[in-house]
Amino acid sequence: MLRSRDGVVPLALALMLAGSALSGAAPIILNEYNAVGDTRFLEEGGSDTFWGQRLGNGGDWFELVVVEDHVDLRGWRLIVSNSTGDVLNGETFLLEISDDPIWADLRSGTLITIAEDLRSDVGNYEPGAGRWWIHARARHDDGALVSVTCVAPVCAPADANWGVSNTDWQLTIEDPSAQAVFGPAGEGIQPADGVGGGEVVKLEESPSLATTPLSNYQDGQTSTFGRANQFAGGTADQDLSVLRAVVPYGPLSTVRVNEVFAHSDPGIDWIELYNTSGETVDISGWLLSDSFASLTKYEIPPGTTIAAGAYLSLDQTVLGFALSAPCGDEVILSETSGGVMTGARDFLEFGPIDNGVAFGRWPDGDDASFRLSAPSEAAANASPRVGPIVVTEIMYNPLVTDPAVTVTPEFVELRNVTNAPVELSTTFDGFGVFPWRLSGGIDFDFAPGTEIPAQGHLVAVLFDPATSPDALAQFRSFYGLDETVVLVGPYQGRLDNFSDRVRISTPDTPEPSGSICGDAGGSSPLVPQVAIDEVEYFDFDPWPPEADGTGASLVRVDRRAPAEDPEDWTAGSPTPGRAGTETTTTTLPQPECIDDVDCDDGIQCTTGHQCSDGVCVAGSECDLQCNHCGGDACVSSCAVPASQGESPTAVDALFMIRSAVGLVACAPCVCDVDGSGTINVSDALRTLQRAVGIDIELSCTP
Repeated sequence: MLRSRDGVVPLALALMLAGSALSGAAPIILNEYNAVGDTRFLEEGGSDTFWGQRLGNGGDWFELVVVEDHVDLRGWRLIVSNSTGDVLNGETFLLEISDDPIWADLRSGTLITIAEDLRSDVGNYEPGAGRWWIHARARHDDGALVSVTCVAPVCAPADANWGVSNTDWQLTIEDPSAQAVFGPAGEGIQPADGVGGGEVVKLEESPSLATTPLSNYQDGQTSTFGRANQFAGGTADQDLSVLRAVVPYGPLSTVRVNEVFAHSDPGIDWIELYNTSGETVDISGWLLSDSFASLTKYEIPPGTTIAAGAYLSLDQTVLGFALSAPCGDEVILSETSGGVMTGARDFLEFGPIDNGVAFGRWPDGDDASFRLSAPSEAAANASPRVGPIVVTEIMYNPLVTDPAVTVTPEFVELRNVTNAPVELSTTFDGFGVFPWRLSGGIDFDFAPGTEIPAQGHLVAVLFDPATSPDALAQFRSFYGLDETVVLVGPYQGRLDNFSDRVRISTPDTPEPSGSICGDAGGSSPLVPQVAIDEVEYFDFDPWPPEADGTGASLVRVDRRAPAEDPEDWTAGSPTPGRAGTETTTTTLPQPECIDDVDCDDGIQCTTGHQCSDGVCVAGSECDLQCNHCGGDACVSSCAVPASQGESPTAVDALFMIRSAVGLVACAPCVCDVDGSGTINVSDALRTLQRAVGIDIELSCTP
């Protein structure tokens, strides 16, 4: 007898389901869906492990789980319906899986989320690295992975806005021949009814080939987007270990792949291992490879050990394989026992890399990895390489209240963090001139001759400033910009208001052979694009949500720190092309002063050296706290911590307020303008009074 959570399933419903795909053995099943309305939160203070406590709980999305190994989903069909069975209000959409290679061979235990808003992310999917999640955006203007079509009522392609709701939402999964293999599943099947507008529906048991639409699907007030379901008040989790046993994996923490030197022309590539533990580790018989598809390329010889805190370097002449600098690559270290892989594994992945630049973890053994300021074979890694051009401000969802403003005032601001002009193109002998590039959610190639002056800014916009005088005038008026602010455009695409990526890349030495990265027919020559700065933002915590549609922009706090840390971004008043709330007071441990740029920009020199006219020379250390060097101001003077100008501005006053409440750091010799010994609101008020022309004394603590 069929039973719902409340009792016996009505006979009519049982008869309706008799011909449906309810018998189990479906290779992919529904795991969870979001029924929370756009204007509501999860009930009872509930939250999601990915979204947190967010209005709408991430919008329209559902989650599938693969319960059979080596599944090819290309061409499969997902039928979603709201108000199922309601002749007047019901709506049905067809979501079709594309022929993208990501769908060709899905391993058992893979989680798939499909959403209307969140940008797709498939690059991280690698079961051999313990990454089992694929996320696909299904939207009328983004069908690369999943396309959307109205079924009933019929609609124009641009109006195919599918949804998930708490009004009898159901899903049917069909194979490429349109044969139903699972479903319908959802409210009205199990649970039978009663899903609230602040709830989700999830499978409250471990998924398997025995799961059917009548399994234990229940409504709840917490969700786990992209992760195994939690239930029973958070005390129970789905167990996916049986499904995922097809690809054994566990993190290897005693020895890590610490650094790679993959572009060593005309030298030799090498790989560095680092023992993070406090004991000597015997790595005899362990395996190294540059491919998750073939983990056994090199077996480490018998008797090989690494002492506690020590390093081991292996070059390509020993390994028998070289790393791909133009395409990016990966290095995988697999632990073995008795000649058999245990599943414990460490890996380091990198994109295209420029010649002479190493890539590695910083600090040693950490999870975070960067392009490094210098190679350091078999020694402690150098600090991250940042710049010379970085993203310092992003306006992805501007607030326009004046109907007379017809320009879209979206922008991306770049800054040159060096003390010399930087041209945004590179010349390669025999190949010509190749542009630097903005990519990610937007695409723009800088024109030859485009240059950012020392410590200067450049602003990329949606229109062409050279051919759109009306848009240019409106944009300058909207932000109060004068003619000195340089604008370039138009970039292609739009910055997503939900989440997006902005990347600055530079061309590296062209490869004459063209197709060397596994593609079917790439351009000849292939011009590698090396990412020198990259940020992926979201419009929810821990990213500042105030930057989404309130008039504030997303502002980088520390332009000398790597960009991916949300703690290094804040919401602030937009200042395109001008110094805003950014600072050089890095929260990272101080790197060595690699060149005159680092020194003059307020970064601490190597111990035993000092700044002198922007160069590190022997002597005492720089006084980083006061940004002074040898008695001369290096970056900031009294009352100008942010604008770095000759006299205070409102921007400096705002910076002091943020310093007073602990959001940023500012030394007393720069911000304690009332001489009280502490930085407080009084300092900000006095600075603001001076900024508007009131003659008031400012005297910083020496």
